[in-house]
Amino acid sequence: MSRLREEYSDDKKLYEIAGKRSCTGCGACASVCPVGCIQMVENKEGFFYPVIDHTRCIGCKKCYKVCPNEPEDDEDVVAVLAGYSHNRDIRLTSSSGGVFTHLAEEILKRNGVVFGVEMQGSQAVVCAVESMEEIQKLRGSKYVQCQVRNAYRQAEKYLKEGRWVLFSGTPCQIAGLYRVLKKEYVRLITLDFVCHGISSPRVLQKYLKEQGNGKRTSEIVFRDKTEGWNKFSIKVKWEDDTVSRASLEKDPYLQSFLKNLNLRSSCFSCKFRKIHRKSDITLGDLWGADEVIDGWTEDLGYSLILIQSKKGKELLESIKEKIVAVPVELSQVMLYNASLTTSPWDEYSRDVFFKNLAKHDLQHCISKAEKNGIKKKAGRKIWKICKREM
Repeated sequence: MSRLREEYSDDKKLYEIAGKRSCTGCGACASVCPVGCIQMVENKEGFFYPVIDHTRCIGCKKCYKVCPNEPEDDEDVVAVLAGYSHNRDIRLTSSSGGVFTHLAEEILKRNGVVFGVEMQGSQAVVCAVESMEEIQKLRGSKYVQCQVRNAYRQAEKYLKEGRWVLFSGTPCQIAGLYRVLKKEYVRLITLDFVCHGISSPRVLQKYLKEQGNGKRTSEIVFRDKTEGWNKFSIKVKWEDDTVSRASLEKDPYLQSFLKNLNLRSSCFSCKFRKIHRKSDITLGDLWGADEVIDGWTEDLGYSLILIQSKKGKELLESIKEKIVAVPVELSQVMLYNASLTTSPWDEYSRDVFFKNLAKHDLQHCISKAEKNGIKKKAGRKIWKICKREM
C-alpha cells in the first residue's frame, strides 16, 4: 500500500478505470478484484481513487465491468412522505427527523445487520452493527468521503447466510453495492440519501489541525442541533475533553462544504441525482417543512422520505407506530430540496479552492475561491454579451 501511495502521489494513474470527473470512489472495483491488486488511494485533493498494481493484475477486466458509471433504469417512486420520530432524543441526535434509527432498529429485531458510516477519530468508515447500542454511531450526517473497504463483501456474506441487511450509503455507493452483488436478495434493503456532495478527507484533516492546535479528536458531530436544526453547528470534542462548536455561517469547514468548494469532481456532474433511484428508501432533510405542511415549525428536524420499492414500503409500514409520516406532493418538496436532482455547477471556484489548499488556511482558500470565481463568472458573462453584439 505504501509503495502504491508513493508511486501515484502525483495523480498520474489514479484515473485509469474511470476519469477523474466520473469516478465516485464507490470502491466497487476494488471489491471485485480476484487478486486484490486494486487499492483506493488518495489523490492530491484527498479523494480516494482506485489504483491498479499492474505487476499483479491478471487482466480480467472485472473492475471495468463492475463500475456503476452508467446508472441502470430505476422504477417509479412509490410514495413521497414527510416524517419525524416520536422520540425527541432520537430526533435531536439525528441530522433530520430520526427516521433512519427506527428503520435500523427494525432490521436488528429481525436478527439483521445494519451498514452505515461511523467516525473513527477523524476518518469516516463504513461498518456493520448488530446491536441497538451501536446504532447511535451510525446516526447523523458525515460530511466527508468515507472508506468502504470490504463492506460490500461483508453484506454479501450476511445475505448468503439468510440474514436481513440494511445497507445505507450515498446513491453511488448503493449502485456500487448492487453491481458487486450481481443479483437481487429478498432480505436486502438499501437506503440512500439526498446527497449534497462528497467532501475531501484532506480538507477535514486540515480543518482539525487548524482548530485543534495539534490535539486529536475524540468525537465529531457535523450536524449539532444545539442552536436548532435550521442553524446547525459542527461540534468537535478533543482528546483533552474540551469542546469547540461553530455555526454553519462562521465555520470554515461547513462553509467550504455548503459552498461546494471541497467537493469531489464527480459531484459536479453526478448521474445519481434523480428522483427515481435504485435504493428502496431515500431519506433527506425536509427543508421548507413549514411551507410544505402547516404547523411543522419545530426546529428539531424533519425528514423527507421517498419510498422507491415495495420492500421499502413494507419496512416503513413496520415502524409506523414510532414515527409521524404524512404524504406530500413531490413538486412542492422539490421547491426547497434542489440537491435531490441538481448538481452544483461552479467547478472553477472549487478548483481554485484546492489549488490554494496546500499554501493557505481554509478561510483564505474560501475567500480566494470566491473572489476568483466571481471574476471568472463575470468575465464569461461579459464575453457572452460582447459576442451577441458583434
